Formats: sequence, C-alpha cells, structure tokens
Amino acid sequence: MISSSFIVAPPIVTLTLIVGFFVGLVTGTCVKTSGYQKGGHLIKDAPTGLFFQNHRAAGADGLLHIGGSFLRAELLLLAALLAGAAALLRAGYRRYMTSAYPLLYTEFVEKYADEYGLTPSLVYALIRTESEFNPDAVSSAGAKGLMQLTDATFEWVQTRTPEKEELPVKELFDPETNIRYGTYYLLLLSQQFSEQDTFLAAYNAGPGRVKGWLENAAYSDDGLTLREIPYAETAGYVTAVKRSQEMYRELYDLP
Repeated sequence: MISSSFIVAPPIVTLTLIVGFFVGLVTGTCVKTSGYQKGGHLIKDAPTGLFFQNHRAAGADGLLHIGGSFLRAELLLLAALLAGAAALLRAGYRRYMTSAYPLLYTEFVEKYADEYGLTPSLVYALIRTESEFNPDAVSSAGAKGLMQLTDATFEWVQTRTPEKEELPVKELFDPETNIRYGTYYLLLLSQQFSEQDTFLAAYNAGPGRVKGWLENAAYSDDGLTLREIPYAETAGYVTAVKRSQEMYRELYDLP
C-alpha cells in the first residue's frame, strides 16, 4: 500500500504526474506510465491520470492511485517552481533593459543637468537616441560625439557661454566637453521653445526650421506648440527621445 506521505520523484516523473493530474480531472481516467525508482524499489504502473483518493492501493485494474497529500505537495512544488521562474524572468528582463538603456558618463550628465536645470532622464535619453553613448560617433551631417553637435553649433554655443571659449571642434570627441556644450545648447533651446516636444524638435531639425513651423497655421495653433511635426525624421526623433526618457525614469527612478 502507498501511504499519503510526500514522495520526492525525479523531475520528469513529477512533471508527468502533474500533467496527468489535470488530464485525469478532465477525462476522469487513469493512464499507466513507465515505472521509476524510489528507495531502491521499482514502482510500476504509476498513473498520469489521478484521483483525489487519500489511501488507495493498486486496484483490480492494475492502476496505482496517489493520495491527496501527495497531490498537494506536488502542486505546492509546482507553484514554487513557477514563482522562481517568474523571478528569474523579471531579473533577466531588468538586466536586458538596463543594458539597452545604460547609465553611462553619469558624473558629467548629473553635473551639467544640475547646473543647467535639466532633468537627468532627458539628457540620458537624448544621448542614447543621438549616439547610443558612442563618444566617437559622427553622423552623415558631420555631427560629432555623444550629443551629436555640429561644428557650427559647437562654435555658436561657445559664444553664448560666460567663458566665451574658443575650443577646437576636435574637443567634441571628449565626453565631458560634448555633454557640457550639448546640455547647454539644450538649455538655450528650452529657453527659446518652452514646450519639450518643440525644443527637442529644434535640437534635431534646427531652431530656425522649428520657428518657421510655429509660424505656420498648418502646424501650430498658438505659435508656441507644434500640433504636427512635418518632418517624419524629426517626429520619430521626438517620439524616440520621449520613450527613452520614460524607460530611464522607470528603470532608475530618475527625475
């Protein structure tokens, strides 16, 4: 006779029994499976279709009916395995997402975001969208570095800083210099265009072009915000930065 005490079976048998339990509930039948070893003894004809019976020996039909406490233990084990798998999936998802949305150059991002009153999540999102954190990136238009500043923009921004420096354009490949002037340029655009979508559009398409869109009733109702961005590339850029910013906020609890 098999008692209702808990038996630890090999994983394949455990899975077979659990599946059989649900099959048995639906069909009301028992199906024989091959035997497995327990304590040196071969238990044959273990069923995959199971019934809620607490103390049953093998019946005339040759089938072995497993007790209810065994089933409860098996289901608890299944629940624990599922909970463990869910935890692993969550950890794997977070590891993947943090590698896709990394926090790099944090010293410079946090320093200049704070100095210029910008949200760190926006700066990280913009860098990711512009260069994917590649300090040596060069676009087809000649924009350089982490925040993809053109030579002309870099030279213009330098004239607007209190220091009025005259750094050579090769300095755009220096991460701190690029982030410093990129964030300052973003600050200047945010002062010119108060709404975030609008100054992000200006960062991508240029402030002169965005100013023209704001003056066009086809794209703006109030001259301050864009109802529609006519350039598909710029519209996609603004959307990409905003989505990245949302991910940075979610992953790292950033402002």
